[in-house]
Amino acid sequence: MALLHQRAVSRCARFPAHHLPGGRLDGALIDDHPSHLWVKGIPTAGVGNIERLFRRVVWVATGSGIGPCLPHLLSRETPSRLVWSTRDPRATYGDDLVDEILAVQPDPVIWDTTASGKPDLLALAYQAYREFDAEAVICCVRLHHRVGPSWAKELIYTGRKIDAMEARRIGLVNRVFDTREEMLDSAAATLAEIATRSPVAVASCKSVIGDSVGRTTTDALDIEKAAFRTTFATGDMREGTAAFLAKRPPSFPGH
Repeated sequence: MALLHQRAVSRCARFPAHHLPGGRLDGALIDDHPSHLWVKGIPTAGVGNIERLFRRVVWVATGSGIGPCLPHLLSRETPSRLVWSTRDPRATYGDDLVDEILAVQPDPVIWDTTASGKPDLLALAYQAYREFDAEAVICCVRLHHRVGPSWAKELIYTGRKIDAMEARRIGLVNRVFDTREEMLDSAAATLAEIATRSPVAVASCKSVIGDSVGRTTTDALDIEKAAFRTTFATGDMREGTAAFLAKRPPSFPGH
């Protein structure tokens, strides 16, 4: 609808209200649909309105997850930068949509997975966060992948709002912090801990987790076995074993 609004305004076209019984968007509109519609502003709704709490934000989306972000990007109520990972964006979503994004986002990060493969989305988001001096990163994810189908259905069917503590309880977020500084300190500590682990193992785990989403248990186990075979022959594996036997901290070569 946000995209439709922009096109309607840009072409200065109106659809007479008397064509809609009672002004409603109902079956008559579907049966005899117009080429353009007037809408009142760019409607934004949902959790994305959290952007108003911050001075500058980064939006992160994958594939069709651009949909919930789009009204907020087009409304430009809060300065933002987009990080979008998707298959060939122009071929998949059309030139009009991509051009509308570029019109309001002069410096977006649009990663074409067809041309460049899967990105390190966390690294892209963090880089955008630092370069844009953002206060928050807003991610559009599939809810049932995050909290499971039962919680996703309850939240979607009821439209109920939840607070930060309940979000942590159901697994929507990992931790809750009182201040931005506490959040950044905790993130830095977690990254420092990960940095002490084998780079080969961490990269392999990340790949296995991502590739296993939506797969059957059998397929997921096959992916895990293939990754195990690959990492078993690495220098990191040999160093980890040697360090364990010598009871000393490992020094992973990263290959």
